[in-house]
Amino acid sequence: MPQNCPKCGRTPSEDLHFIEGFCLDCFFSQHPLVQLRHSPQAIMCPRCDAYRVSGQWVQCGDTSIVEHVSQMVCDLLDPLFAPKIPATYEIQLLDEPERPVTRLKKVRVRVVANTEQFSFRQEEEIVIPITPTLCERCKRTSGGYYEALLQIRASTGKLSKHQENLVLAFIDEKLSTSTQPQTLLKITPTRGGIDIKFLSSRLCRSLAKALATKFGLLIGVSSKVTGRSRAGKTQSRESFVVRFPLYKVGDVLAHEKQVYRITGIRNGHYTLINLESEQRRVFSPKELVSIDWELLNDQVQDFMIISIDSDTLQLMSQQDYSIYDLPRPPFQVKVGDTLSAVSWNDRLRILPPEEV
Repeated sequence: MPQNCPKCGRTPSEDLHFIEGFCLDCFFSQHPLVQLRHSPQAIMCPRCDAYRVSGQWVQCGDTSIVEHVSQMVCDLLDPLFAPKIPATYEIQLLDEPERPVTRLKKVRVRVVANTEQFSFRQEEEIVIPITPTLCERCKRTSGGYYEALLQIRASTGKLSKHQENLVLAFIDEKLSTSTQPQTLLKITPTRGGIDIKFLSSRLCRSLAKALATKFGLLIGVSSKVTGRSRAGKTQSRESFVVRFPLYKVGDVLAHEKQVYRITGIRNGHYTLINLESEQRRVFSPKELVSIDWELLNDQVQDFMIISIDSDTLQLMSQQDYSIYDLPRPPFQVKVGDTLSAVSWNDRLRILPPEEV
């Protein structure tokens, strides 16, 4: 004979399930699905909106403040649920948070718990107090601390505006797709170029290498001891210097009676083509600046193709209208095209087009 619920006296039936001798209502009143191991406490940085969970700071990034706070609540509450019967939880914010988070004193949420095993549902409202605390990154920033320095320079003189724009646009693109924490602190124009401070030496190093590969820059690294941590470890600051070489794509150079044109940069290395033999050579930035080149850019002129034979082009100078006959180049041309050529050692050499 079925026993009645010892708490409310109800009798078991097909529609009324019992657990451990109690009806569902009485059982879950003693063992609620929404029961926390201890009261939750949120810690948020009032400057960057980061929150602390499991000893780590979680940055807001590009997510909205509503999504960020929702994720914080889930991260805080999920480990605190201790139901006797397996259940699933849905957490809803009752108040929509707004920036700045210094206005947030607490977060009210509704927790809906369901156990499919017994088709039972419980709701509970939970208030999570917020303690404002500066995160480690903001503590360092406020104290002027930085871990690494990236210096963008020209080989001689000041960095040009074009070079500066190229570098900054590339860094913005890299940071927008980077999975590493955004620890770029400050961009400072200097007399010779740009200085960029980072909290992360790892991010600074990866950007320096990416810049060197993209633009064929020379890269140098130095390290300076800045002190000791509380644990007694030596702390140092790395400085990465990337320099634009003296030469760029399109430059015409001469060395040992041979004339070359820089046609492109790939994987941080420069491709040069010999205008006599049409052979290509690849130089690292360091190798390129180690050679005493003669720069011939001021001797480059434009010529119009006025006729083409099987092996010969007839060119007319755009400056003095002089006529020249030259061997047909290996790339496709037609009458009316304008070509560039360099005059050196009383010889005229057609320049190949730059690579993409």
